[in-house]
Amino acid sequence: MSSVHSNNKSFTLDSSGLAGFFGGEEAVSAMTTVHFYEGREWLGWYNSPGSWFVAKQYAKLTRGRFWRGLFPGDEIEPAEIFDLGGKRTPKFIGAISGTKLEETGHLGYLLMNHYGSLKSEWTTAESKANLYNVSVARLKIPSNVSGNASSRYNVEKKNILILFASFVPISTSVGTCIACAVFDDWFAFALIALGIVANGFTCLVIGSGELFVNRANSAPAAPPGDGVLIGKKMVSVVLGDEIAISQVTRGSFNLDFENSVFRRISQRLGLSDYTEVGICCILLAVQFLAQILFVPQATLFGQIMFLSSFAMSWCYNALLSSIEKEKMQRDVFLSEDVLCNKYSEKCVLGSWTAVAVFVILVLKPEKPLLVLDEIIPNKTDVWTAFKDKVVGYLEDIKEGGLEFSDLPEFSFNMAELDGEMTNQQKLIETLEKYANEACTCYRAREWDKRDTVEQRTPQARDSKGKRWSWDWRSTWTSKETYSEVPPPETPV
Repeated sequence: MSSVHSNNKSFTLDSSGLAGFFGGEEAVSAMTTVHFYEGREWLGWYNSPGSWFVAKQYAKLTRGRFWRGLFPGDEIEPAEIFDLGGKRTPKFIGAISGTKLEETGHLGYLLMNHYGSLKSEWTTAESKANLYNVSVARLKIPSNVSGNASSRYNVEKKNILILFASFVPISTSVGTCIACAVFDDWFAFALIALGIVANGFTCLVIGSGELFVNRANSAPAAPPGDGVLIGKKMVSVVLGDEIAISQVTRGSFNLDFENSVFRRISQRLGLSDYTEVGICCILLAVQFLAQILFVPQATLFGQIMFLSSFAMSWCYNALLSSIEKEKMQRDVFLSEDVLCNKYSEKCVLGSWTAVAVFVILVLKPEKPLLVLDEIIPNKTDVWTAFKDKVVGYLEDIKEGGLEFSDLPEFSFNMAELDGEMTNQQKLIETLEKYANEACTCYRAREWDKRDTVEQRTPQARDSKGKRWSWDWRSTWTSKETYSEVPPPETPV
């Protein structure tokens, strides 16, 4: 074939050469799934669109001035670039240890979202205007994990549908490449072949990193780690040993490329970290430039074959992008090999005050006032008196060893209040109502059982002998997820 010169009037740039710009977000999103499915790193041999976006995204992993000159931008850690961290997380308060963490790790964020998505089969809320979700969960680590040393669990997950679906874009790309060779369209043949090699090699290099859950360690004789995760309109009480709760508050996902064969080759050559990723980014950039320059030189048949391979690859990338990444992470985190979720159930309360009282009843913390102050920061006289009353109520339960059905009704003794506070009768009655709402929810189920949560009889007697009914069948379902916005300053 004759050479093409810049002054050749038949040389025109076709818009199909800009295909490297399209499908970029889907391609980047699809690449983030490569570590979650066993064998997925070997199944990237197809002509994928969006090569320039992929190159710019993963060039952030490279280290050194050379790579920063080619691909300007900040250096980012693998866990952040693959959306395995960096999310704002809920506050944690330890009931026994007194631990206070303003932010937990990414795993705490995942756990709150998981419990927020649970169905609630009962509620004490009178309306849907103000709803607060409360979950109670019992967590346990696998028996083969030591509690006095940090360890890691490598993620391996199989999905036959995803693996078999990859053969569609692979076979399409290979088939169109062969068809172009048969019809002597070597421009289209070379471009499709370059796309197959560039995407396949990139997927193999990036997929060579090991995704693992980094376990947090704890002292051998540490007390139980029972505590509460606090978000907006969502509170999760977590029960379990310190080592189990530590996975929620201090554990993390991470990626390790140290054992990668490509990393070992780079180290032997004395190259900087993630040089192998930088080479992939250069290859993807070359693919993008080649598409701009040489797609117009292909025949109409070759261009159709090229775009056909792109279209099928885009569909596969869109399939991978549609998978909820956080759900994949939650499934891994709450698997039997990482953190056993012995049980988890949720109820819906109608006020933040009821949530606070319910948490105190379930946790029975060593210093309940500290936990109450974290959930309800109000410091007025009425609120202070209310918190003291809740603390006294809890102490009566502990000292008397009361059963669920024997819990007394919560009430203020007006004679014990200062004269100024008695003028706020409406607020006091409201707080009494919310506290009894929490007691009702607490009576309904044995929340603080260690291994099971058993449904109590729908009817029980209060301290006055009156029966109260609990029609859990007529309640409705709520699906709330954790938000980073803190609870309101005035939660009444």
